[in-house]
Amino acid sequence: MLIQPNDVALYSNIADRCLNQAMEFYEKVILPRHKQWHGSFPSLEKQKEYYDYFEIIIQAVIFAYTALEAFANICIPAGWEYQTEANGVKTIYSKEAIERKFELREKFKKVIRPILNSPDPTREDWWMPFIELENLRNEIIHTKQSRSEERYAKLLSQSIFDMVRNHKNIIQFYGDHISKYRTELLEEYPYEFGYDDVIPGLMTDKNYWKSYKSIRNINFDKSDEEE
Repeated sequence: MLIQPNDVALYSNIADRCLNQAMEFYEKVILPRHKQWHGSFPSLEKQKEYYDYFEIIIQAVIFAYTALEAFANICIPAGWEYQTEANGVKTIYSKEAIERKFELREKFKKVIRPILNSPDPTREDWWMPFIELENLRNEIIHTKQSRSEERYAKLLSQSIFDMVRNHKNIIQFYGDHISKYRTELLEEYPYEFGYDDVIPGLMTDKNYWKSYKSIRNINFDKSDEEE
């Protein structure tokens, strides 16, 4: 049977790979160019190289954030419910509803804390870089032309590299609490983050074929759902 891929590890690895490519490009092309040109910008031909950089660093931002989204969702056990109350009306959210309706920062601040017995994340060193990553990711996904100049300026800032790297600090931070209070979640914990001695779950034949069809955009028939 196929060992089920770990979404968090896959997305984090993509972010790392793109980040390394972007850093190499930044150091070899962009930094020297900043020293060479003052005032006027490079020719249109040379500006194309910047577009290559933007493509790579945008991938790093999106996949670093997606790794955190996937990670937050695996921290919520099956059957877990979260309750809110407003104006005397109580609302109960299932795991599936939490995954869909809560922003990632709210999952870390409100939902995951009681599950993992973790402290207030807003007091951690990684919190503000995370907020910057989330804001930038949202600006990329929900692009507004009026903010394009500001967005690309952030992507050209050297601080972007630490912002992307920070996603691994967050995963490792919660890994410590998972190992203490929710060891059953270690099976879903990503590889190469300190807990690789846990054997990953195996994919069943049924789930393999569902995955096969999903990847190839093959519609499920009724018999597939009933198996």
